[in-house]
Amino acid sequence: MNKKILLLILIVFGIFVFAGILKNNILFSNKVIVVTDKKEYKIAEPLKIKIENNLKETICFSSCYPYKFEKKNLNKEWEEYLYVKCEKEDIAKDCIEPQEIKTFELLLEKEKSFHRLRLSVCIGCKSGEKFREDEIFYSNEFSIK
Repeated sequence: MNKKILLLILIVFGIFVFAGILKNNILFSNKVIVVTDKKEYKIAEPLKIKIENNLKETICFSSCYPYKFEKKNLNKEWEEYLYVKCEKEDIAKDCIEPQEIKTFELLLEKEKSFHRLRLSVCIGCKSGEKFREDEIFYSNEFSIK
């Protein structure tokens, strides 16, 4: 009988530990999720992006390049391409607190191909500080037809 009680106590303890891990987002933390509203777009159609900050710190984006486009080349490898030249100082801007969601809308390039967004973030910085690229996150793949 004592073994059954001990086993039951261990199971209940395990459930509480697992629930606590889930509640604190330990299993799902350290991610910034970047998703587009669709998987396929037409030329010049607006692209809507949702960015979810699941980190435990504030993240900020670059005032020059809040996102960069990448496309698949003939070798099926991702390559970045410049869409705007920045003529100003690169500072941290448009910050998102932990567990916040921010949405953006972009106009697409006029090139038919498979693309994704490359999102550079500054972790723990403040709006107005010089931007530093601490980490990079990618969106899902999408096509422009």
